[in-house]
Amino acid sequence: MKIERLKSAHTNKSPIARFFRWLLILLILSLSIGVSHGFAKDKKISGYVRTSSGNEISGVTITFSNGEGSTTTDSSGYYSQKVKEGWSGTATPSKVGYNFDPADLNYSKVKRDQKDQDHIGTQGQSESSSDLEVRGDDGDDGYGCFVGCLN
Repeated sequence: MKIERLKSAHTNKSPIARFFRWLLILLILSLSIGVSHGFAKDKKISGYVRTSSGNEISGVTITFSNGEGSTTTDSSGYYSQKVKEGWSGTATPSKVGYNFDPADLNYSKVKRDQKDQDHIGTQGQSESSSDLEVRGDDGDDGYGCFVGCLN
């Protein structure tokens, strides 16, 4: 009789027991999938933006293409940005009044952190800025006007 009771208790599983059994199966499956794909992690791209004489340039925006956002250099000219493992794209520095060398850095399928991704900034009109034309009216009768350009 004891054997029959044990068999019937084992075959009549409660909904809670079935739930935990399925939960355990799903956990094992997701762990095996995660291990086989290596659990993708963010990678860090970092560097400095300085002048040719080594002085830091703060406030430089580094824009990362393909949805990875942007970051700004700190007071020491340092920047750091996390990107998804396998990301491909460009990192482009910009600050009004500066040109940068290199103008951008290209990345293909980033698999590890990228350190020392430095840029040299030179003061001067940046290539991305353009002349601004100003037009206006002298206000007397609506016919007088002026035109000027700001560089």
